[in-house]
Amino acid sequence: MAYDYAPFEVLPRRAVAAAGILALHVLVAYLLVTGLMRTILPVVAPPLVGTVTIEDRPQATPPPLARLDFTRTTAATPQVPALPGPPPAAAQSPADTEGEIRSGAQTDAVPPPQVRMLGTNQLPDAEEFYPPELRRLGVEGATYVRVCVDRAGVRQGEPRIEQSSGNARLDDGAVNVARHGRYARSVQGDEPVPNCYHFRIVFRMR
Repeated sequence: MAYDYAPFEVLPRRAVAAAGILALHVLVAYLLVTGLMRTILPVVAPPLVGTVTIEDRPQATPPPLARLDFTRTTAATPQVPALPGPPPAAAQSPADTEGEIRSGAQTDAVPPPQVRMLGTNQLPDAEEFYPPELRRLGVEGATYVRVCVDRAGVRQGEPRIEQSSGNARLDDGAVNVARHGRYARSVQGDEPVPNCYHFRIVFRMR
C-alpha cells in the first residue's frame, strides 16, 4: 500500500510576507519616532562663559592753581587838626571871688520838711486770714505788702505784693490782712500829704 506525502514547508509564504511587511512597518515607525524626537526636544546649547575686565580710568590731573600775590598796602592815617583849647581863664580878683561866695550862700535851697505820720497803722490779726488747709498742713511764710493812702489816710487801690512768700494762698491771705487795715494820715510840715506804707505779714503756727 502506497502513501502520497505532500512536501512540508517550514514557513509558509504568507507568513514570510507578513513578517516582512511587519518589519518594514516597524522600521518606518522607528525612523519616524526618532526624527520626531529630534525635532521636538530642544537642543541645549552649551552655556556661554565670558570674562569681564574692569579697567581703571585715568584720573584727570587738575590744572595747577594760579598763584595770587597779595600786596599789603597801608592806608594813610588822616591827620586831624588839633582843636583849639579853651581860652585861659582870666585871673579873678579877691573881690570877685567873695561876691560869688556870697551869692551862692544866698541861693541855697531850703530842704523840705520830712513827712510825719499822725497816729498809727492798725492791721487785723493775721491768724484770722490764715488759710485753714495750710494751717493743718503746717505751711508757714511771710509776705511783704505795700499799701498807699490819700491825705485823709484812706486806702487807695488794692494792696500790692512786693515780695511773695512762695505760696499763692498765703499771699492772698496777706493781701486780705492789708485790705482790712486802718491807716494813719501823713503830713509834711502842716500840709496833709498822701503816703505809702510797707508791711511784713507773717503766717506762723502757734
